[in-house]
Amino acid sequence: MSIRPILLLTTVLLFAEGRLMAYQEEGSFGTIDPDAPARPASGYPDVKPAEPSKDLPQKPLRQEAPAQEPSKPQSRPKYRDYYEQASKSQKSYNDENSVSLSLGLGFGFNYFQGSLGVGVPVNRYTVWGVGGNYFRRDDDKESEVKSGGDLSLILRLPNPTPIIPFISGGPGFESWKRAKDESNGKGVVVFHQDDSPTLNWSVGASLRLARYVALVGALKSTTYTDRPPRQFDGDHSKRELRTNERFELGFAFIF
Repeated sequence: MSIRPILLLTTVLLFAEGRLMAYQEEGSFGTIDPDAPARPASGYPDVKPAEPSKDLPQKPLRQEAPAQEPSKPQSRPKYRDYYEQASKSQKSYNDENSVSLSLGLGFGFNYFQGSLGVGVPVNRYTVWGVGGNYFRRDDDKESEVKSGGDLSLILRLPNPTPIIPFISGGPGFESWKRAKDESNGKGVVVFHQDDSPTLNWSVGASLRLARYVALVGALKSTTYTDRPPRQFDGDHSKRELRTNERFELGFAFIF
């Protein structure tokens, strides 16, 4: 095989590669460098990015919101402030400095009972109470008269409603006289007359009906520290229970 065709073909390829890598464009100032940035051909103006119109509303740049401190949970008002607020709204009548006078009455076909008490406030939660009571019962066969008094410390729970719960306790004193018709021709005979110190407690609530009037209901308990009264039945040798519990309902007047 002759080498001349090969040399001729090589020369043509080298010449074509040189023309492709370096050619001169019409109107240009030289060859194009493959690594140079492209630019518009001659005869075309430079294109600049359009400026935003002043008539159109401009979108504000996004600004980061200032960091906010974590909110602290609001503390609940103190019970004292809560009570004062209720007092100002006249739901509890703001009577922590008022002396109270309570009156209880009960009666039936053959009995009558009454109680009288005075409360002197120490503060809005505490009251010193002094009270007295009287009871009388008469029927065909039996009769009884009982009276006494007590000194108590009353703890009350003020709240924004007209109902105020309370609890009280303290010492007291009670005396009694019991008589019965023994059917022996002597008529009604007193078979036991005595007295005893007592311990008293009560729990209940007062319902405010008006500015100066309240309805008071309480479960009361009286414990005889000495010997309790003798029973009506039999030969009167047995005695009543040492602790006596009862429910009382009455009115209180606040001055």
